Amino acid sequence: MNKIFTLIKKEWSEVFKNRIVLFSVAFLPVIFSAIPLAILYAINTSGDVGNFSMEELYSQMSNLCGELNVVECNQYVIITQFMPLFLMMPVIIPITIASYSIVGEKLPAHWNLCSLRQLPLQSY
Repeated sequence: MNKIFTLIKKEWSEVFKNRIVLFSVAFLPVIFSAIPLAILYAINTSGDVGNFSMEELYSQMSNLCGELNVVECNQYVIITQFMPLFLMMPVIIPITIASYSIVGEKLPAHWNLCSLRQLPLQSY
């Protein structure tokens, strides 16, 4: 069990050394959560736009929303549009960590693109 914790500690220490991996692990879920919240805030604070009102949107989607009022129906529609982003997060984060752990072991920090081209294509 101690070896597992050592491996996890090593992987997380590598995650915090690389900005791209850190961004995908820490900030991507925050951004995916902030976008729908910002849209919901903008919709709730804005008034009617021209001849279009939220009441017309609600009347068109009354069969989708059921017993929800106008505000709850708007929230429901916006959140369901962003659900694929939340479903992709459990896939994006481990793939990013795994790909960096493979590439990060092969490439020391002082290597550049020229030395990368000289790497063998097969691993023994």
